[in-house]
Amino acid sequence: MRGSLSGLTRSLAAFSRGVYTIASLTVIVMVFAYVLPVVGRWMGVRISGTFELNEMVMVLCVFLSLAYAQSEKRHVNVTLLTNYLSPRRRHLLDACVLFIALLFLLFVTYLNLQDAIKAFQIGEYRQGDMKYPVWPFKFALTFGLFMFAAQIAADIGNNVKRMLHPSSDSPAGSPVESGEKGTLPPLVY
Repeated sequence: MRGSLSGLTRSLAAFSRGVYTIASLTVIVMVFAYVLPVVGRWMGVRISGTFELNEMVMVLCVFLSLAYAQSEKRHVNVTLLTNYLSPRRRHLLDACVLFIALLFLLFVTYLNLQDAIKAFQIGEYRQGDMKYPVWPFKFALTFGLFMFAAQIAADIGNNVKRMLHPSSDSPAGSPVESGEKGTLPPLVY
């Protein structure tokens, strides 16, 4: 079980990294979509539809990056009080908080999937200078949320594994590991 969980986590992290790479490339698309109309105006050519395109591509940039950020522990994480807990209790608390987040995220993912299916069925598009179909971006948003939920589920499994099989999670000499009371662990930026 332990080996399969770490293998699944590594596979999910690798897939998340690939999706994150795609999300990173959307930044280049957004830059060009902002620069082209400016250059076009300077040359006397009107380039339209870039504002609407950037609205849609922004969804890809943000939501396809969430799972990778979670796998790399890049989301905001306040540890002011949890640093004083034992590693076992810290992992238990992390697993409980992540479970609540997972339930909420699965609910939001389900609602977004319903909205994406409806957008596909009615052929929803974004009004503006150009008409862009909305449904592909809504499906991408749903996919990004699902990947985020999968990464949170993997993190729950890892926290439970660490709780049941303690290892050297905290750095040697930290107040948590050494059992010192009343001293703050070093700040990590």
